[in-house]
Amino acid sequence: MTEQTQVDRVLAAIDGPDLIDLTLALGQINSPPGREAEVAEYVLVWLAANDIAAYRQTVLPERYNVIGTLPGSGGGQSLILNSHFDTAYGDPMDVWTAGRLTKADMSAWLEDDRIYGQGVVNDKAPMAATLMALKALKQVGVPLKGDLIFTGVAGEIGRAPVDEYQGPNYEGKGIGTRYAVTHGVVADYALVAECTNWTYTAVECGCLLVKITVRGTAIYTPFLKRPDAGAIHPNAIVQAARLIEAIEVWAQDYEARFTYRSPTGLVVPKASVGAIRGGLPYKPIETAGVCALYLDIRVPPNVEPLVPLHELRDLIAELDLTAEVEPYLFRRGYEGQHIDGLQDAIVAAHQQFFAEPPGEPEPPVSSMWRDLNVFNEIGIPAMTYGPPLGLSSEGWTYFIKTDDIIRAAQLYALIALDICNRAR
Repeated sequence: MTEQTQVDRVLAAIDGPDLIDLTLALGQINSPPGREAEVAEYVLVWLAANDIAAYRQTVLPERYNVIGTLPGSGGGQSLILNSHFDTAYGDPMDVWTAGRLTKADMSAWLEDDRIYGQGVVNDKAPMAATLMALKALKQVGVPLKGDLIFTGVAGEIGRAPVDEYQGPNYEGKGIGTRYAVTHGVVADYALVAECTNWTYTAVECGCLLVKITVRGTAIYTPFLKRPDAGAIHPNAIVQAARLIEAIEVWAQDYEARFTYRSPTGLVVPKASVGAIRGGLPYKPIETAGVCALYLDIRVPPNVEPLVPLHELRDLIAELDLTAEVEPYLFRRGYEGQHIDGLQDAIVAAHQQFFAEPPGEPEPPVSSMWRDLNVFNEIGIPAMTYGPPLGLSSEGWTYFIKTDDIIRAAQLYALIALDICNRAR
């Protein structure tokens, strides 16, 4: 069988209707962080039905990875195709961030040439594409010299235990992938399958989550006296409002000072106040003695987390507030090293279908936190690459075109065929 014949047969084996059905099936399983078990079991059964050796890893109680492998004959390079089971929304509490919880946040449906659903674009359509790539390679029987490994993982979405929100369901930001690579799942390269609009990058930001606790005084409303201009208000919520305004100014400056140019993308580190707690909703008759702000601060690979922490403490001192700054999660960002082989394989596959090589991603794509940070941290060169996503003008509903899911499966199969037949 010639090399071109192998390619043609693999591409022909990627069954569009089957892939669409698989994407819908995965998307219709609601799997917010902590509830990945059902979708993990579905994938495990699917791999077994397609004669692909697979097993389940227990990361935390009821939170699983699924590892599938097409073993190579020996002497070739190995590749991990990585994607995640958990979705950004789907938990009832998500209404406090999303402002709503709709069918699009918990399920998926096909409409014309689009599959709708937040969980489909992040990350079940790319996952389905990697699974179909493995199935096609297995079905055709194309010999691979190196191992091709599928990793479907729990806990990629950004959660972290804090305050009373403790336990396994609040762990996130790479726990599944980290468990996999520290429990024997290693390879020469890793491709993290996410929606990237057919661009690629090997760099991502780190993530620093910080709690700032502002101290005030509880005063029964009838006894409240307004302080003179410039004086510290007794209400911790009012003090926190001043601090939020100052943080917004600082965040804009922080972003400008620490923007980082990488060969595969521009890193623009954002900082945001994502949550606030103060007082008791059922007892507003007293001013808040405590108000807590919860910040998400992105940290470029070339910046230490102590830098924004020290700057926040200086900012609080300038405002003459009584407050504590407490980091409660940090995941370092990385820039992939020795990625040339994977980069070349992505470009070669990409140019089978597109006239131009993959372009540079928009800054948000290379400025977030994704599981390629875990691979790059331990020395497995990793990049992220995948199809475009869309956003409808009605109801903020995400979608992905069916043709793009099929194209992604074809591209992942070609990349695997290339990498896994290169001599080590």
